[in-house]
Amino acid sequence: MRLVVELRSELPRQLSRIIAHCLEKDTSRRLQAAADLRNELEALRKELTLGPPSPRSSIAVLPFTDMSREKDQDYFCEGVAEEILNTLGKIKDPKVLETLPVLFEALDDPDPEVRDTAARAIGKMCEHLNPDLVSEEIRREMFERLLAKVSDRFAHVRSKAIRSLGKMARFGLLGDDRKARLGTILKRVLGEDEAGNWDLAYIVRAEAEKAKEHL
Repeated sequence: MRLVVELRSELPRQLSRIIAHCLEKDTSRRLQAAADLRNELEALRKELTLGPPSPRSSIAVLPFTDMSREKDQDYFCEGVAEEILNTLGKIKDPKVLETLPVLFEALDDPDPEVRDTAARAIGKMCEHLNPDLVSEEIRREMFERLLAKVSDRFAHVRSKAIRSLGKMARFGLLGDDRKARLGTILKRVLGEDEAGNWDLAYIVRAEAEKAKEHL
């Protein structure tokens, strides 16, 4: 089995060690509980935050592929990615913005799971950014890229894009003009505009209702 860092050289080697522990064939050598995984990732987050800068310090968490013979580990793959996202999303260093080009590229990936993860990652980032340190150019591109995904053919991608747009509004990253544009889009999703054609996916409409609370 190839190490993750052999496939993605920009990732820290410590992350390969954590993932390898999760995938050990010998169950006695695996991390035994979600709390253990969380602790390992928290320690890695602190090391990355406090340690010396790396020439390639950008990290993007993309979906893990189920390589098991039975193909029945999707829930585990999703859980690992989610836990890593939650931990890395708490990094408040402005340098975390350097990951945005990778996330923007991932938003246009052919794989809908990659697009879903990228949209979620941007939302997590919004939760911990200081709005005063985010330039207008970055805000505009984040907004436009996410807005484009509201029309994605896959409902779970649309819902994550709307959730992250709501977080941009909630955490002070949208001005009045963009809030107004987002409000218009949410009305369309909910069937509250003149056309009355709402998004057929409940998960999308549910996220739209939550996002409206922050406008």
